[in-house]
This record gives sequence, C-alpha cells and structure tokens, in this order.
Amino acid sequence: MLTEHFGLKTAELAASERLTSIPLAFCFFIGLLSDSYPILGFRRKGYLIIGLALTVLSLFVLAGLDGYIETLENGTAGAGLAGAIISFATLASTGNTITYVCVTARVLELSQREPLGMRGAITGTYLMFRSVVYILTDASAYILTRSSAHHSTSLIIFGIIIALSIPLVWKSWQEKYYSLSTPMKTRGQILWRIMQQKAVWSILVFLCFFTLFTSITFSGPVVIVSVWAGASGDNTFGQQVLYYGTMLFTIVAWRFYFMNRPWRAFYGMAVILLTVPQLIVAILVTQDIFRDRYFYRFMTIFTHISCGMGWLASLIPLTEIIQEGSEGAMVGLMLSLYFLVTAFVQTNSFGLFEGTNFYDIAEVALDTPDARSDVLKALILNYGINALAFVGLFFLPRQKLDTQQLRSYGGYTKCVSAAVVIFAVMMFVYSLTVTVLTLNPSTSCMSIAGGDGC
Repeated sequence: MLTEHFGLKTAELAASERLTSIPLAFCFFIGLLSDSYPILGFRRKGYLIIGLALTVLSLFVLAGLDGYIETLENGTAGAGLAGAIISFATLASTGNTITYVCVTARVLELSQREPLGMRGAITGTYLMFRSVVYILTDASAYILTRSSAHHSTSLIIFGIIIALSIPLVWKSWQEKYYSLSTPMKTRGQILWRIMQQKAVWSILVFLCFFTLFTSITFSGPVVIVSVWAGASGDNTFGQQVLYYGTMLFTIVAWRFYFMNRPWRAFYGMAVILLTVPQLIVAILVTQDIFRDRYFYRFMTIFTHISCGMGWLASLIPLTEIIQEGSEGAMVGLMLSLYFLVTAFVQTNSFGLFEGTNFYDIAEVALDTPDARSDVLKALILNYGINALAFVGLFFLPRQKLDTQQLRSYGGYTKCVSAAVVIFAVMMFVYSLTVTVLTLNPSTSCMSIAGGDGC
C-alpha cells in the first residue's frame, strides 16, 4: 500500500515496517500485565481475545483506508494518510504481539508440566503446527495475489479468518482460574530478582549472541550470488514452502531424535549449517566454477535447517528457567530481547550490513574477476561474523538437568538486571533513531539511514 500509493523507496519502506514492529519490543510489558491482572480470572485467554479483536479491527480499518485512497487522484494522498496506514498497521502488530505472547506463554506453561525426559514435546508440536500454518497463510496470500484481488479485499478476508478464531478460543481455551490480581510493581520486583539468577542471565546472553550473529546478512553480496546462480527469479511462494517445509522437517527430527541431546552440540551444529554450505556456494558461484539455480536452491536447505534450530533455541532453554507465576513476564522478556536484536540487524540491513561498499556495482554487472573476488571477500566476512555465534554457546547450560541444577545452586549476580535493561534500551533507541532518520526526508540521505550520503 505504501509503495503503490506513496512511492516509498526500499529503505523507507523497510523503516516503515520496522516502525510497525515496535510493539514487539514491549512483549515483556504485555507478559507482565497478563501475569498481574487476570481478565475474568484468566491470565492469557482474555488478553488473547483482545489481541485478536484488535488485529481484526485494524485490518478492517486498513481496508477502508486503502479503498478511500483508491478514490483519490494519483499523487494527491497526503502524508497524513500514510501516517494513518502506519498507525493502524502498528495497532495490528500490537494485536499480533499480544496474541503471540499469550500463546507462547501458555505453551511453555504446559511444557513445564511434562516429565524431564519428555519436556519440550509440547513446544515441538506447537512449532510444527506453526510451520504448517505459515505455509497455509503464504498459500492464501499467494492465491489472493495471483487472482489480482484488491488490497481491501485481501485485508477483509484476512480479518474475517482471524475473527473466526475468537469464538473458538473463547470456547476451547482452558487454563487455571485466578481470582486475585497482583500489583505490577510486585511482579516487576520478582522479575528483577529472577533476571539475577545465573541460569536465567546465562540463557539470556546466549540468546542475544546467537540471534545477533546468526541474523547478520550482507544483503547486497547475497543478492549478487543469487543472480549469478540464476536463482533470483525463482517463485517466492515456492521459496517460502521450501523454507517452512524444511523448518517443519527440522523440528520433527529434533522432537524424535535430538530432544535430549546436549544443547551446545545441537545449536553449534546450527552455526555450522548456516556458514559452511553458504561458504561453499559463495566460492563456487562467485568464481564461476559452478553456477546452477537448482544447486543454489538445494544448498539453501541447510540454511533453513539452521533457522529451524534458531526457533528451538528461542523457546526450549526458556522452558527450564520460567518461574511459576511469572511465566508471561519471562516469556515476554525473552521475546523482547529476541526482537530487539532482530530489529537492530534489520535496521542496519540497508546501511552497515548491506555490504555494497565492498565492490563496484559496475564491475559486478560486467562479472569481472575483481568483482568476483570482492564479492567473495564480503561474503567470507559475513560468514565469519555469523561464526561468532559460537561465543554464545559458552553461556548455554549443557542440557535440561544441568539448567535445573544451575538454577538451584548457581547463585545470583545483582548487576545483571540493570545490564539487561541498559542493553535493551540501547538497542531500542538505536533502532528507533535510525528508523526516524530514514523516514525524515532531510536525513534519509545519511549513510546510517540507508542513503548514499548527504
């Protein structure tokens, strides 16, 4: 909508998307709120329904705005309408965030009740189901796109589908009844103390390192390799099916074969699968040794497997450190850190991590030996940065039982709570500042904002 009606550039569109994702940074607040003040006696159900309803209403309003803009002459839609679209997209994102926190917290609450040897089975089943839903969602979006359906029609259809889930949640969602609320200040003090546990902050540090370094991608050189391999024009829907299908296979394999294997070895393999196959592809394609779209697409499967392991890394260790009564707050804290780190990487995807400063685009177009060498050097640097994710493994406990022992006997580190808050605030302020600079016409030319320099 923003591209068609307002002609936003790629960097500006990415900044708008980041702006609508800001609610993800406040997952901890949503989790803390649901722990403190149950709605009708339920800590998740009421908030889940509110989140779904907010998403539905926002989609319907966006559909109305899109229909209204279509009635205007080209180029007459003002910045106010663009702001309205971003605002209601942010509200839709807020509803999705509330829903996501409630569902994840409930899944981990149930997972905690499993015997130690089977703990994680429910989480694995949930991630399998989520993969299937993502495939179905992408299929629906692809069908609507192919049918040339109007944006308003697509938004209304998505809103109706989400609305149909509300009565299902109301009737089928089961959880413990809580008659009394707890002041948010008290819950916050409990969370502050929980963060000081060595078992907790060790896993938080692991998640931050692992997410940060495995997420960094030099988008420019990666696109060039896909073009040289002849895979840049591959069907997007087919790529998404391959992506989520591979992740589904990864989670099934973990559920039945690797669930009780050492964490460090398993997540260390994720880093290897992310870097080594891509390095092989980079060497073969950039040096014109072997350029084939099917080979290129096959090798991306290993990257998708690594992404599936990343899904597991964000939830499985978390199950072992959640304290009863503070499930929502802990889940929200972990998700906030996860999304803040991801937002930091995405913020720099059109600046620091774009990677276009390593080569001359004119030479790349001519496919010269110097261009091949420069692109390969950029990719080697990229994969070297990805390999730094191994550092996070030193903070990760060996397995579930080791985590429980560390939780009982590992002690507390008082300064960690403040360090976590400072880190989160720095990430948030940086991402928000760069986003604002990108959307401001007078500063969008700055290199840090994805521009070519002022």
